Amino acid sequence: TSSRVLPVLCALLLLLVVALAALTGHCLSRDTPGPSRIESCPMDWLYSGNKCFFFSVMYRKEGDWDESQRFCSSHRGSLALFDTQEDLNFLMDI
Repeated sequence: TSSRVLPVLCALLLLLVVALAALTGHCLSRDTPGPSRIESCPMDWLYSGNKCFFFSVMYRKEGDWDESQRFCSSHRGSLALFDTQEDLNFLMDI
């Protein structure tokens, strides 16, 4: 039925986004509000929506989520979860 299709599609989209972030090594720094956030993004990180993103080419091995998460944690971040349409659009535009 159509009432079951939407939750299934949402779940699949969420899994796809998590897998994509893990496979491509995207890190998202912990969100800190304020207009000066862009100035506090580390070098080589991209700023969008009051967040800093890092795209790594070192951690693009398939199935290496734990190592990617450790890398992000060591940079005071976490693997990116795109919980807003704005964040997802930002990823798709890169």
